[in-house]
Formats: sequence, structure tokens, C-alpha cells
Amino acid sequence: MAEKTKQQNANQVWEDLRSMPASKNNLPVREGRLPFRGFTDWFKSVGGPVEAGKFPVLVLHGGPGAAHDYLEPIEALAATGRPVIFYDQLGCGQSDRPHDPSLWDVPLFVEEVGAVRQALGLDRLHILGQSWGGMLGMEYALTQPEGLVSLIIANSPASMTQWVSEANRLRACFSTRRRGRPPRRTTRRRWRSSMGVMSAGPTRCRSVCSAPSPRLMPTRRSTTR
Repeated sequence: MAEKTKQQNANQVWEDLRSMPASKNNLPVREGRLPFRGFTDWFKSVGGPVEAGKFPVLVLHGGPGAAHDYLEPIEALAATGRPVIFYDQLGCGQSDRPHDPSLWDVPLFVEEVGAVRQALGLDRLHILGQSWGGMLGMEYALTQPEGLVSLIIANSPASMTQWVSEANRLRACFSTRRRGRPPRRTTRRRWRSSMGVMSAGPTRCRSVCSAPSPRLMPTRRSTTR
């Protein structure tokens, strides 16, 4: 029942987002800085008080090394009564950028998510992660934090090892000497198949390199309970 409720909550977030107009809404915006490990993170909260039965959405941007700005269209979701919170991860965007390579590991960014939640009082929330942000969201969810209503993952691999393997398999389908053209020793039909071009009707699309991809699974599991 709990898993079904989480899925319904996540579905509702996306339904609300899809129903939003393209133009920006006049919503209250709050910006500030949060302390983290002796540095500060920049954040922005869009929207007013949380409506009954809804929860805020914390957005995790991609990278590592990018910033929140390309995800700002999601702030329209705040018009449905659920505030949307963005923050630039440490070393990114408007947050502090320490010059210490020893800092950059996954546990730091997982810890940072918890620090942002605590500083902003996000007791119950949805997390939406895009690309690296989705991977970070998965890592954070594996710690089984209390109050995580749902995790929404966009464009993120569950296994980096599997992603690299599949990317290399795709690269092998291309000719390094004639980019953008069918390789000399490959028929046009096979080349189109490797490109994922639709064939045999509009509803049928061949997979990359005409081979099924193994199911993506996390590369590790957390022992935290």
C-alpha cells in the first residue's frame, strides 16, 4: 500500500507539471544561502505555503558540475500548491567553489541533500533528479531517509558501468572515418537499425545495434536502515 501511494504521489507531480501553462506565473520567490561543511550553498524556493495533501519538490540538477538554471521551467509546478526548491550543489553555479579535489565524492553530495532538507525544514517532500541528479537521488534514497514521499528520476542511468558498456556498444556501430554516413562494410538497413531509426511501420523501432539491453540495476546497495 505504501509503495502504491508513493507511485500515485509521483504521478500527481507529473500530472500537475503537464497541466501548467508555458508562461511563467507570478509566484513568490525566496533566495538565500545555506551552510554546508564550512561553505555555503545557494538555494531558491518558488511558491507559497504548501496546500493540504501536497508536498514540496526538491530538484537535483545534473553534472556533476552543472547548475540548476536549465531546470527552472519546473518552477511552474509551484502554481499547483507545492513549492519547488532548487539549489546549486557545492562547487557549482552560485554556491561556493572550494579548490579541494578530495571533497568530490558521492557521499559528500548525498550528505548535502540531507543538509539542504534540514536547513529548509523539508520534513516530507518529493525529490526530482535529472541526469546526475537522478543518480544522486537514487544514492540518497538508498539511505532510506524518513519523509521521502517519492523519487522522480529523469534521464539517469541506474548503473554507470552498464551505461558505459552500452555507450561503447553504440559507438562501435559507427564508422570513425565516415561519420554521418553508413559504414562501407555495413548495409544501409543495418546502419539504420543501429541508429534506432523506425522501421517496419511507425510503431516499431529497432533497439540500438539490434540487440536487447540487459536490465539496469544499481551497482551497490546501502546497508543503512
